Amino acid sequence: MIQAWHFPALQGAVNELQGSQSRIDALLEQCQESLTKLQSSWHGSGNESYSSVQQRFNQNTEGINHALGDLVQAINHSAETMQQTEAGVTSMFTG
Repeated sequence: MIQAWHFPALQGAVNELQGSQSRIDALLEQCQESLTKLQSSWHGSGNESYSSVQQRFNQNTEGINHALGDLVQAINHSAETMQQTEAGVTSMFTG
């Protein structure tokens, strides 16, 4: 079985995921700014209920972003390891 790795494509995937993570962060910041303005108009139990839901939303989005960051690191580490392994194998046949 022949395996061929396209390392630039792997790095491209890492870069794309990092870009997605940055865009998600920017969208969440915009969302938070809008919701903060909206929340200031609520009073009493409505505000308390909103705060509870907003806290859960923040925790969930933080978890998603953390998972995306972990995925980026894992792909990047795997690509580096595979590239080092391939270079080592290549040197065994050329050295």
